[in-house]
Amino acid sequence: MKNNLFCGDPHGEFDQIFRACELDRPDGVFMVGDYDPDRAFSDLLVPLIDQEIPVFWIPGNHDGDKGIYKKYLFDDPVLGPCNIHARVVESGGYRIAGLGGVFRGRIWMPDRIARKPVFYSRADFAMHNNGTMPQRHRVTIFPDDVEDLSREKADILITHEAPSVHKHGFQTLDRLAETLGARLIVHGHHHLPYEAELDSGIKVIGLGLRLVRRIRNIEDIVIDRMSEAIMRELKSGYAPATGLSSPVS
Repeated sequence: MKNNLFCGDPHGEFDQIFRACELDRPDGVFMVGDYDPDRAFSDLLVPLIDQEIPVFWIPGNHDGDKGIYKKYLFDDPVLGPCNIHARVVESGGYRIAGLGGVFRGRIWMPDRIARKPVFYSRADFAMHNNGTMPQRHRVTIFPDDVEDLSREKADILITHEAPSVHKHGFQTLDRLAETLGARLIVHGHHHLPYEAELDSGIKVIGLGLRLVRRIRNIEDIVIDRMSEAIMRELKSGYAPATGLSSPVS
């Protein structure tokens, strides 16, 4: 059975993900940004790596807050290559596209400011910035990110920013999902759990802070409430086991 786990902004806490994987081993774990790592990302996710559970991630805005995050996240030898920003992977029978980071007015603010992008790509920005790339702009969305991804096809689009159904969302992401042929958008950033649908019929799931959602069938999405139960367990003192269990029958 198809089984992908989508994880809201962890902000330094990962036990809820480990517990969800104990309960039912997923085909893949997808994380939508804002990790606040205090060491290498792969050291934080050892239980998943030891059990060979595929992990995929995109960056959030806070992953550009500190220079050391480049080392901990983007340059991690194990999980750095699992960053799926502006690319597509297959998991649990679905093609899943990722677009990490946020829009910034200094670079490109679609749907907000009626002017052309200031910079088209990171290479363009670096050329005008003495060849350097500030960490905050490693998590900025550039026009070529969206253009490159729009050449692909996918069933699900994960983003940090929200599409237009959220009051702070972007129609640019609606159009990207439509171009991809996606039937579902899953996003983080705003820490607001909700379900909605675009006028085009594309479904949208907003992930709450540290909440996890298991999705098996995007044609008939049933949002399980496993995450709320897990958070109650953790608050009561439960600690996930070192190893992860086999799938629940």
